[in-house]
Amino acid sequence: MKRLLPTFVALATLLSSAFADLSMAKYTLKLLVEQVATAKAQPAAPAAWQQCEGTLKGLETEVAGLPEAERAPFLAKIQELKPSIVAGAARNRAANLARDIRRLLESAQSDIAQGDNKLANLQDAYFGKLDQWFADEDLKSLPADELKALQATYAQLKKAAK
Repeated sequence: MKRLLPTFVALATLLSSAFADLSMAKYTLKLLVEQVATAKAQPAAPAAWQQCEGTLKGLETEVAGLPEAERAPFLAKIQELKPSIVAGAARNRAANLARDIRRLLESAQSDIAQGDNKLANLQDAYFGKLDQWFADEDLKSLPADELKALQATYAQLKKAAK
């Protein structure tokens, strides 16, 4: 009997751990579904998609640690929710980038209006960062007309540089 006791303790610990992992995954999935519903219902709160993205990553990690037989329902729900989460988070990052680009374009326009239109100065202060931001893949999530307007303003600034 003394020899079986450590085996029973180990088995009980293993079962308890597996149950805790499954419970945590269920909780995280429920939280994610609620977050997605909130993000969809409140388009004025774009940062909600970033929160969903973080929760999704946590859920994917939790599900990876579950036994194979327990993963299927979680993976199905992840596949259902992931496209809208990825798109929403990309739109949020694009909106943030667009705001930063507008701010930097305004500063560059102000400098040019004040007579500081030397290409080297503008390149160091603005164009390098703007080029980097315009190359960001998330920026493609902006509405096409908004992106074209930003690009047109940037092209005008580059022409004004001497």
